[in-house]
Amino acid sequence: MNDTDKAIAALAHLSPSRADDYDSWLKVGIALKNAGATVDIWDQWSKGSAKYKAGVCEKKWRGFSRDSQGGINVGSLVEMAREDGGRPPTGYDGEPDADLSWDSPIQGPGSAKKHIEPPIPAVPAEIDLRYLESVEIPPPAADWEGDLVRYLEALYQPDEYVGYVTDAWHNEEIDKWLPTKGVSEKCSDLIARIRRYPDDLGAAIGDIIPHVGAWIRPNPLDGNGVKDANVTAFRYALLECDNLDLGIQLSIIRQLELPCVAILHSGKKSIHAIVKIDAEDYKQYRERVNRLYEIADRNGFDVDRQNRNPSRLSRMPGIMRDGKPQYLIGLNQGQPSWDEWIDHIAEINDDLPDIEPFSLDAIPKLADTMVECVLRVGHKLLLQGPSKAGKSFALLQLAIACAEGLKWFGWKVKKGRVLYINLELDKPSALHRMSDVYGELGIKTVTPNIDIWHLRGKSVPLDKLVPKLIRRALKRKYSLILIDPIYKVLTGDENSAEDMALFCNQFDKIANELGASVVYAHHHSKGLQGGKRSMDRSSGSGVFARDPDAILDMIELDITDARAKQLEQRMVCREIEAFMQKYGNPGWLDIGQDDMLVDTKFLPHAFSFLDDELHDDLRLNVVDAREAAKNSTGWRIEATLREFAPIKPRRIWFRYPVHHEDEWNLLTDAKAPGEETPMDIAKARKEKKIQEEKAEVTTTFAMLAGEDGFCRLKEMAEYIGVSDKTMRARVVKSKQYKIDQGVVTKL
Repeated sequence: MNDTDKAIAALAHLSPSRADDYDSWLKVGIALKNAGATVDIWDQWSKGSAKYKAGVCEKKWRGFSRDSQGGINVGSLVEMAREDGGRPPTGYDGEPDADLSWDSPIQGPGSAKKHIEPPIPAVPAEIDLRYLESVEIPPPAADWEGDLVRYLEALYQPDEYVGYVTDAWHNEEIDKWLPTKGVSEKCSDLIARIRRYPDDLGAAIGDIIPHVGAWIRPNPLDGNGVKDANVTAFRYALLECDNLDLGIQLSIIRQLELPCVAILHSGKKSIHAIVKIDAEDYKQYRERVNRLYEIADRNGFDVDRQNRNPSRLSRMPGIMRDGKPQYLIGLNQGQPSWDEWIDHIAEINDDLPDIEPFSLDAIPKLADTMVECVLRVGHKLLLQGPSKAGKSFALLQLAIACAEGLKWFGWKVKKGRVLYINLELDKPSALHRMSDVYGELGIKTVTPNIDIWHLRGKSVPLDKLVPKLIRRALKRKYSLILIDPIYKVLTGDENSAEDMALFCNQFDKIANELGASVVYAHHHSKGLQGGKRSMDRSSGSGVFARDPDAILDMIELDITDARAKQLEQRMVCREIEAFMQKYGNPGWLDIGQDDMLVDTKFLPHAFSFLDDELHDDLRLNVVDAREAAKNSTGWRIEATLREFAPIKPRRIWFRYPVHHEDEWNLLTDAKAPGEETPMDIAKARKEKKIQEEKAEVTTTFAMLAGEDGFCRLKEMAEYIGVSDKTMRARVVKSKQYKIDQGVVTKL
């Protein structure tokens, strides 16, 4: 029989309702085409549906691509026919052998599969299969012939219908016996008849073919049929395997503590576990069966998946099969219910420590401090801020501070070994950047305390990276591990609390396994951040703010022209002073302190105490200092701490490539965009207006003043378009000019 003939034969056993269900109808069409049938066969079968429309099958058929529809073929039709209670042809290529299915062949002598040991799964299992031992199979009870009544009383209510099969038919093509559909009967009537004929089971349930045995459906039926549609309660699922040692099968069932209403011996090569599913409907039944099979599979129980539908037959206990008893091994074994079993499985896998009683006599010592007042050893720190904040440079600066025992943002850092995980830069760029930071910090002799793991182009999601990191780092005794940037290893949706909780848990694994502090950087969300709390500024889920032990938030401050000028003055004067300490003649120390705070006064004095050939060098240094000041940005570092008391914000200047403390307190009252009060805004507007008017006075005077260096106030007022009185007020406010009898001259 070829595939086309088998497909047509299977089609005859499908329930007519299949044609009414769109997904089933489409699946049948795809299977027929892949089996080599014609569209006429599908069209003729589809006419059994009230939804049939002429021409639809032919239109769909043209869109099917043979052998490209996800493995839907003649086997799919056979399986659908079996689910509908039919007896489709068997023996097609790849057809699985199922010992328990009501339509499965009964194995003949010598046909048992070779026993194999359960494989070690890729996914962590609840059972350590390396130490799994076969258990002894209990023998039948002395009164094992009464197992059927005990089974019925355990699984069904008295008024529920039980489906069972005692007859079978011989498939000559494959030389195997298959069960028929069987019958269904009220449980109380069936038990009464069995007790009426205690010595003649055949009189109670029908004659049994001795070498074949009998079957029973674990789930109750409605009395009108034996298909899935006739199941009235989705209580139980059949778990069965026929290619493992019987003792191994029972061992896995027991060690998993499966919630079994019954465990029975098939009389051949498999143990049958009737597992409590207790599903509310067919949808939940399928979900739970899939979960059950998944857990059983990963624990070495090679599940026969043909048994997943709720009307499937299992072996009937209390009868003989080919000279061997089919009998109960136990009733109500394992966990009491499905929900309790799921909790049990979760408990096995949670890797959580035991609950401990509190005692004042057993309080452990706190971990050492890694960053003063901010972070402990083995804890997590999140550094967050907007782009251009120099977060990566801040992490490099922290790495150097830890390696060399220096301060970071003004906080002392515990000296130790550092691993910097570089996910973004190529190796040369990363090394040059590290060298630049060392150079700017003035460190010439480097302590060999920093390791760098270059992973640009080779990074993987963090949950995959962590085991590899732990394996490599375990023996190196790192005190600090920095990961930069985390977007390269982000797993899941940044805005999903569940995904980000799982993601952040990976940092805990690193810290716990390696005993190191873990530091990583994250970016701000879009928009102004000044009106938000520091812990609410990070992009994505709030988990980023709740998970770390410490958060340092960097927010940029507005730098006014006056503040920028102050910084330039201080940096230039400091550069002059440093130059003079190195090259100046001794008399320079007599320069007044006030003059040393003003660059335009300090510089001329400095030249007078320097040899002429050094003047140009000093000028170049001053130019560099002015440029560095102009390129400086001001930042405030706010801390959200779990382990330490609240601390005052730190204010810093970022001058590429290093962050510097605000040693002159120039940023003390500086605010971030969005933080201004109405009074601040009004003050800023007033200041801006004054500066604009001052600039206007300067420009006007330059335009109108002659070679003699003066012009008339009236001319300036007319040029701008204001009154003489207003012009006079603006000239006075500028503090750059004087007015004498209407004539303006520069001071």
